[in-house]
Amino acid sequence: MAMRSRGLYMSCLRVICWMVNNFATIKFFFAKFVKNVAKRFFKLAMLPVFCFLCLCPAECSDNVMVFFLTDGRRVECPVGTEVNDISIAPGLRASVVRVHIPSNVIILGARFTGFTNLESVDIEEGSNLEVIGKGVFKGCKQLSSITLENAPNLQTIRDTAFSHCSALREINIENVRTIGCGAFMCSALEYVLLGPTVESIGNAAFATCHNLQNVTILAAPQHLGVTIFAQSGVQSIFYEGVFVDVFRHFFQRGRRNDCRIIFEEGENRRVFQYHNGALEEVPYLPDEPRNEEVPHDVVEPPVDPVAIPLQEPQNEEVQRWWFSTPWQVVTGGGIIVAGVAAWIIYRWDRQ
Repeated sequence: MAMRSRGLYMSCLRVICWMVNNFATIKFFFAKFVKNVAKRFFKLAMLPVFCFLCLCPAECSDNVMVFFLTDGRRVECPVGTEVNDISIAPGLRASVVRVHIPSNVIILGARFTGFTNLESVDIEEGSNLEVIGKGVFKGCKQLSSITLENAPNLQTIRDTAFSHCSALREINIENVRTIGCGAFMCSALEYVLLGPTVESIGNAAFATCHNLQNVTILAAPQHLGVTIFAQSGVQSIFYEGVFVDVFRHFFQRGRRNDCRIIFEEGENRRVFQYHNGALEEVPYLPDEPRNEEVPHDVVEPPVDPVAIPLQEPQNEEVQRWWFSTPWQVVTGGGIIVAGVAAWIIYRWDRQ
């Protein structure tokens, strides 16, 4: 037994001595083996990994405004808290159908001039947007959707910001404080609700809105412009405040459409009916609802569901090619580690 243990010990000692004497040879063959394995790994793994990284989208990072084109392409432009210029080629503006505005934007002052096919504006949820500047979306006749409900801090919509947006049928401006002159002139709005935070409504803010039927103003603004609803099709106005000069602030004399106007201050309510150019006070019904209490299926005209085109979701998360998903982090880290190992082997082989 002792002889066997001694023989095993001597054999191990001989192997160690041989490895010490032939260390250079062992290093050469080991380096060659590792190098071949690394080459095979890169040849077999690089292509699928590259495809995986490119074809697996991730969430869009902040501070980037994204423009989606009609041919499926998109253009990304970094932006700050105040946007006064749009850094996109003029030749591409007519091809933009959707815009994503990141949450860091506070003042949107850049005019979307030339965006003739812009259909929707996606404001990132929880946005810090406070101001929409003068004439920003003026003349965007295809614009039909903008997610202002994702901007709870929005306070000001300046002059002509959405004027001549002839496809814009609805918009959430309930919490806005200031609406500029002609802000929604010649738009396709059907219903307007201004909450108790409203402080100023500019001249002709909703003028020439032929589809406008019902208006609810839940506060008496400090500044009330003139002919706010001039040449519009409004049929019912609820105004929570004292009686004001209808022909000065709401619409001009001689309008053709009849209109019912309700003024309410506390428990006092006065109802006026406009008909054939004359304004007459009429008794009100105690159970007569406010405009905001009327169901939408009564306010809105019937729509044929077959004629409604299919649209992609407007609130979907904008995507970008980036290392942010777990699988992309793992594969990207593996490529980096393999590259470092190959560089170390290369340097070791040259010594």
